[in-house]
Amino acid sequence: MIRYALIVVGAFGAYSLGANNIANVVGVFVPVSPFKDISLGGFYTISGIQQLYLMGALSIVVGIYTYSHKVMRTVGKDLFHLSPITALVALLAEAIVLFLFASRGLYNLLLSLHLPTIPLVPVSSTQVIVGAVVGIGLAKGGKNSLQYLSPDLAGLGGCSGDRFFDFLHSSVHHSKRV
Repeated sequence: MIRYALIVVGAFGAYSLGANNIANVVGVFVPVSPFKDISLGGFYTISGIQQLYLMGALSIVVGIYTYSHKVMRTVGKDLFHLSPITALVALLAEAIVLFLFASRGLYNLLLSLHLPTIPLVPVSSTQVIVGAVVGIGLAKGGKNSLQYLSPDLAGLGGCSGDRFFDFLHSSVHHSKRV
């Protein structure tokens, strides 16, 4: 049962991650897209923006196949060993957060109901998943359950992530000396 849930939540997570990351990859280039519209037999036209999104999607795929394995191993095994259930919880948390910040449909629904909207901004998927894993680790066994944080892991989250990991590393390292 958990395996099927991981597949379904993984698909939702992949959709949310793609919606979020395409904004990170090509969002700044949309106003100045260098591509011209392509007409396919007069029946269908591929706009310059659609071509830009396709290039961005291909770039994401290349990044996934070349660099993601080490990151997944670091987050899912080296930081805190995830069981299938804790992996499901972490993946669901990441998928929901990314979906909330990337969903134009949800934004429009909240707006039509005169409710406060969630800003449509790309968020760091690495910081979201690391936060979920660290939260699970702290909930399952406190700060002693987290593995030693390597400098490679500290570099995953960008400048603000570095500050967080520096703080977390010093806390974990200090608690081991006491």
